[in-house]
Amino acid sequence: MSGGGLTISLIPHSGKPPRQMEFSGTRLLLLRVGAGLTILIVLGAILIIVLGVAGSIGSRPLADRIEALEDSLEEARGMEARLDSIEAELGEIRLVRERLENISELAGP
Repeated sequence: MSGGGLTISLIPHSGKPPRQMEFSGTRLLLLRVGAGLTILIVLGAILIIVLGVAGSIGSRPLADRIEALEDSLEEARGMEARLDSIEAELGEIRLVRERLENISELAGP
């Protein structure tokens, strides 16, 4: 029995003769490298899926915070619009006041 190789036996159910594949030397090395790469790719894919699921679970508080900040921004914009309209009204009031003061100065004491 030789210790430097690998033999794979395939026995079909259909009654065909069994087949054997022998791997040794370079072919065995390539088979091992291919199997190792396949395992690494599968483990990497599983890791990406697990981290993706964990990341989406962990991002929920951030999404809630973003939503709260967006609501706060909406309120601030509404308040800014109201302040702008108040400022415009105050400008008109100042203008009317100046006109009244000018009229009262012309009328005298």
